[in-house]
Amino acid sequence: MSVIILIIGTVLLIFTFPNYYFTAFPFLFPLFIAVSTISHYILIISNNNNQHKFNTAFMLSFIVKIFAYSIFVAVSLYFDKTNLITFVISIMILYIIYTVFDVIQVLKFLKKNKPYIEQ
Repeated sequence: MSVIILIIGTVLLIFTFPNYYFTAFPFLFPLFIAVSTISHYILIISNNNNQHKFNTAFMLSFIVKIFAYSIFVAVSLYFDKTNLITFVISIMILYIIYTVFDVIQVLKFLKKNKPYIEQ
């Protein structure tokens, strides 16, 4: 999924909208992949048929994601303020895409592994 999004984003920014390309663009995908992978791993580890522990881990993972992305945005904007709107819109789009993907994957995992989920 990430490779497809990277290719589409690169084609759009470089060939279609070259004036909107920003220097942090190549770093967005490793960041989103790493944060999503770590978050998913934490959720799988918390899977021990304890719904309260899982719910806590689930909410904590989303809070950590928001902080990680916010720190990345702050550091990136500190060093490069060009194409600010394009950068923020790119972050928002990727956040929505990866959040939807994460939720779908977690729901699939829960339906397969949790007895307390009604099917």
